[in-house]
Amino acid sequence: METVFQDFRYALRQLRTHPGFAVAVVLTLALGIGANTAVFSVVNGVLLRPLPYSHPDRLVAVFETNPRERIDQYQVSLPTFADFRAESRSFQSLAGYARGIATVSGTDQPLRAPVLYVVGDLFGALEARAGLGRPLSATDAVAGSEPVTVVSHHFWTTQLGARTDAIGASLTIDGANYRLVGVMPPGFGFPDPDIELWVAWPPAPFMMNRAVHLFTVVGRLQPHATVDQARAEVVSIGARIQAANPGADPGHGAGVIPLRDQLVGDTRPALLALLAAVGMVLLIACGNVAGLVVARSWPRRREMAIRAALGAGRGRLARQVLTESLVLALLGGGAGMLLAAWAVQGLRAGLPFALARASEVEVDIPVLVATLAISALCGIGVGLWPALRVPVSRIEGVLRASSGTARSTRGGLVVAEVALSLVLLVGAGLFVRSYWSLRHTDLGFRADHLLFFTTSLPQDAYPTPERVVAYYRALPGVLRALPGVEDASASSALPVSGGDGTGEVTIEGRTMAPGTVPAASYRRVLPGYFHAMGVPLIRGRDFAATDIGADPKVVIISAAMANRLWPAQDPLGRRIKVGVAATEPWLTVVGVVGDVKNIGLAADAGFATYEPHPQRPWTTMRVVVRTAGDPLALGAAVRSKLRALDSRVLVFDMGTMDARVEASIAARRFGTLAIAGFAVAALLLAIIGLYGLLAQLVAFRQREFGVRLALGASSADILVSVAGNGLRLVAIGMGVGLGAAVAVTRTIQHLLFGVESRDLASYAGVSTLFLAVALFACWWPARRATRIDPLTSLRSE
Repeated sequence: METVFQDFRYALRQLRTHPGFAVAVVLTLALGIGANTAVFSVVNGVLLRPLPYSHPDRLVAVFETNPRERIDQYQVSLPTFADFRAESRSFQSLAGYARGIATVSGTDQPLRAPVLYVVGDLFGALEARAGLGRPLSATDAVAGSEPVTVVSHHFWTTQLGARTDAIGASLTIDGANYRLVGVMPPGFGFPDPDIELWVAWPPAPFMMNRAVHLFTVVGRLQPHATVDQARAEVVSIGARIQAANPGADPGHGAGVIPLRDQLVGDTRPALLALLAAVGMVLLIACGNVAGLVVARSWPRRREMAIRAALGAGRGRLARQVLTESLVLALLGGGAGMLLAAWAVQGLRAGLPFALARASEVEVDIPVLVATLAISALCGIGVGLWPALRVPVSRIEGVLRASSGTARSTRGGLVVAEVALSLVLLVGAGLFVRSYWSLRHTDLGFRADHLLFFTTSLPQDAYPTPERVVAYYRALPGVLRALPGVEDASASSALPVSGGDGTGEVTIEGRTMAPGTVPAASYRRVLPGYFHAMGVPLIRGRDFAATDIGADPKVVIISAAMANRLWPAQDPLGRRIKVGVAATEPWLTVVGVVGDVKNIGLAADAGFATYEPHPQRPWTTMRVVVRTAGDPLALGAAVRSKLRALDSRVLVFDMGTMDARVEASIAARRFGTLAIAGFAVAALLLAIIGLYGLLAQLVAFRQREFGVRLALGASSADILVSVAGNGLRLVAIGMGVGLGAAVAVTRTIQHLLFGVESRDLASYAGVSTLFLAVALFACWWPARRATRIDPLTSLRSE
């Protein structure tokens, strides 16, 4: 143990003796380790950390599937949920929930709040207890039960004044009275921290249809049950339900996955790609540090040989070299941890709002342990080669030895760095091209100069469909009267972020073969909606004031739907149903409009149907206002007009459509910027390694260059010699890197949009950029070599 402390003290003295070397190594490792620690903190918080509930490994998500529509996870209908709960033996408890935004009064002032509508024993499945009062139970969501709710700790403190007597008080949620029975403890949030209220949802008649898929289902497994057993049981129950109800909702299966996988969703591949990218940066940083250590080990061979001659064995010398590397790595890890703590704050601020479990990203004990392990591995990795090469030969042999081995080792490291950085640059180039394609994809509407907001009519003030229709008929005209407003209308859902319903399409006079029945989204819109949004009317007519109430009910469909269902035919006048054929009315097609990116920019436009709001009115609508100038500048005037129209109507969620589009691709933008940043860091590290190697070569060959210049060699000859050495390494590294990139980028094809993993433009652009930067890195040391004074060089020998 005493010799170990001696090695550490000696290593620290060596670092004080060579501060420039120590600073370069520590900063390089700090960059690589800090970046890895920051990204690992995200991966740990989102993917690895257990869910904050009792026995989280026994929590699962249960869902239906729709292979025909390629839907892997489908929400569960209430009858199917009831069958799962009654027939399964693998679950200790089972519950379903549906998200919503509700108008809540009975507080200091009315507000809109995120609500979770619950069936079954959700809190029992989570084994969660209330901080005050009691949680909801399975008996609260049965027919005839008293309407009850529980609230979050945040809601209780901010809206109810943290009063203990609030338990038992009445809250009005979307016009219905609910008794408050519990307050959840601080920090509880399911399925995310933004939920403010959990409402027991007794079954309503519309829920009893198997085609109405409402609920995300969560279950707790029995202590003896496994996920595979539960999955097999649910699949079997689903098959029995399908056989017993062949016409109810055909084509659906069932499945079970761990709840954590369901909550994380599609973020796993992107985060793993990010982790792989930052891992490459660390490898390149370690390559640079290894090059520095190898370069420094050559002048120290005399020292090592003398110590060997004095009796030090190979193991003792190798341990000293490894100890010095470990000290450097631990210092770099400490600096990297400080860098990561700062970076995590920025990451949390920049993480997309929709990223699952983003609030759990932090530098905690597992991250600290991982950082320590990474630092130790880096120290061993960069010190292993010099440790294995410690001399034990006679001093004369050491003094006569050539430095070629050190240079060849550094050359191999540079080749590896170039290859790794090129792989990362190609991947970043593909992501940048993908993001560019996504950002410039055709939306199907004009997002510029478009203000949107949501209006919700209180049920007590608008108890009948006629009252609802009258309000929304008057609304566009009131808004169009404002200066700077060009047009106004409304829809039940807005483009880009989804929110619309989906149903299977029935075509009059046509029988569809099993597995070929298409599905279409449906929305309710006011007359003038397409003009206000900039959606082109391709054929037929827009909705008119006469499209109200009685038959014939009409519909406008998207171009993709018209072309698919009636190729080379006129769809006008055709009749369709959207949803359950037994209960939905016939709709006559009166128009065809352009395809709109309703679900998201990366998703296909799909089939879309639009029905006139007056024929089936909704109380909550998304209003759009086309403006001549800045949309947000009209926000106050719009609110004033709406208060004058009816001050009881709640107006919320106001913003611009441009911002909505940007928010829909925030996750891709974040990932693209992060990987591009890591790729630039890798490029800089690789170029620094190349520059360092050539600078060392010039220093070692100074006498040779002086002799050659004295004998008549031109500066161009020296320039070509030095630069040629560097470019040869670059060419080898680029060849290896491009070959590896072709293989590696296949794995990210599913993350790309509008670009193939073998996109020649990306490969050519990245290669040109890398070669240009490498030329500069080679030119600078070569230029220094041409300026060597032959007399000074020879005199120094």
